[in-house]
Amino acid sequence: MSFIEWIYFFLIYNGLIFAGSQKLFKLAGVPGWHAIIPFYNIFILIKIINRPWWWIILLLIPVINVIMYFVIIIEIIRAFGKNNN
Repeated sequence: MSFIEWIYFFLIYNGLIFAGSQKLFKLAGVPGWHAIIPFYNIFILIKIINRPWWWIILLLIPVINVIMYFVIIIEIIRAFGKNNN
């Protein structure tokens, strides 16, 4: 892939991530434009799932961040009532 193709891929990928985050934030009652601000969007996600702010620090630690990413996804699913329990 050429450099321009990588740029296109990067823009499309981030556009999809932003669109999904924006929709999630709107469902949670938060303005959608908050999804585009780095680190603040993570803070808002932590507020949506009612967890302490220091979870953001765990997302900055290598290896722990991969585990925390999946924990946050599961907590978001539970926050919107889509679990099987």
